[in-house]
Amino acid sequence: MSADYVSYPSAAQLFPNHTALGNDLLHKLPAYAAQVASANGNITKARDLQRFFKIQWDLIFKAGIPVAEILLEPSGTIYDTEFWGSVPFSRGNIHLSSADPTAAAIIDPKYFMLDFDLHAQIQAARFIREIFKTEPFADMAGAETSPGLSTVAATAGDEGWSDFIKGNCMFLYPFALPVKIPRND
Repeated sequence: MSADYVSYPSAAQLFPNHTALGNDLLHKLPAYAAQVASANGNITKARDLQRFFKIQWDLIFKAGIPVAEILLEPSGTIYDTEFWGSVPFSRGNIHLSSADPTAAAIIDPKYFMLDFDLHAQIQAARFIREIFKTEPFADMAGAETSPGLSTVAATAGDEGWSDFIKGNCMFLYPFALPVKIPRND
């Protein structure tokens, strides 16, 4: 029986420049709040969102709470790895589609509405690659099959990762992106 592994990296663990990133993000909070308020029809006011975002920022950059969850499951001949952001700043919405109570609601999660959320996903993907280069996994894992270095090069910038993440994410609960690595054990 194989064990599952989970990692909860903080901003300091995901972002080599987490202090500068945190300062930059702190200055973006008013714009984030305005963008989210506008997208939700000002149901939640920008000033309230900014307050919420500042609390969230404090939790991420002062308290060091995890910004992602990474699940690694040995499954047959592969390591199936999924990850998702744990504290996204983006806010979606749900609306009734009609007066008919049996009609499906219109759900728009607005994933990646704000650049920090996509950047956190990119860094989580890079973090996973680092996990598999580190013992004990380095000796137990084969070459990555998804996304694979032919899809997202080892030296890929944010743009290369962005295209892969946006094109391959699974919008389930939770939002997850699979990375597959063959097992050598």
